Amino acid sequence: MGFRGSSFRAVVALPFLLFLLTASLLAGAGAGPSTLAELEAAEPGLIGRVLSEVDLSRPGLEQVKAHAARGERVAAGEALLDFYAHGGAARFPWLQASKFAVERDPQRERAEAALAGIFTLQGVTGKPLRTATGGIDWEHFGPRKDPEWGWMLNRHHWFYDYLGVWSRTGDVRYVRGFDAQAGDWIAAHAVPPRGNDHDSPAWRSLEIGRRLLEA
Repeated sequence: MGFRGSSFRAVVALPFLLFLLTASLLAGAGAGPSTLAELEAAEPGLIGRVLSEVDLSRPGLEQVKAHAARGERVAAGEALLDFYAHGGAARFPWLQASKFAVERDPQRERAEAALAGIFTLQGVTGKPLRTATGGIDWEHFGPRKDPEWGWMLNRHHWFYDYLGVWSRTGDVRYVRGFDAQAGDWIAAHAVPPRGNDHDSPAWRSLEIGRRLLEA
């Protein structure tokens, strides 16, 4: 962690110094000290005690060490704050920041991909070709030219993802995505073919039934 020992004072005082830096940047002034110089005047020796708990030989702390060696406690404190301010969570291992990582939202990931015209069907991710008018080629069989992929494309399962994410977030992009893609499919299939003598993945009986049942 950079500390020599497990001093509670250092663990508490260092975040306090970081807080003062933030406060000085955001507030500029206040009832208490808002700069390290004011802190040193109000609490003589506090910065020096914090610096004494830090391993100044670690990479990145060269300026801190140089200032401390010259007795420039305020400048050393400012250099230490700069080191932590630009290091991100990696410089605070005791916080175990990984515990606060945002959990994946698979439904939202699928919805975002679908908005971009990318679909994962039968475990295979692909982006259908576009027609001359810019719409989706609903006859596309995916990157592996698999009829199953084309059938799944015409079942529109990702519409449920749009609905689910919209219901949680209220983000109208998913409503617009549904409207655009559903409208595109309808425009491309205004008239169904006669009989069963066709190879359109949009009009296979099973796909028709699934769309009716799941709509």
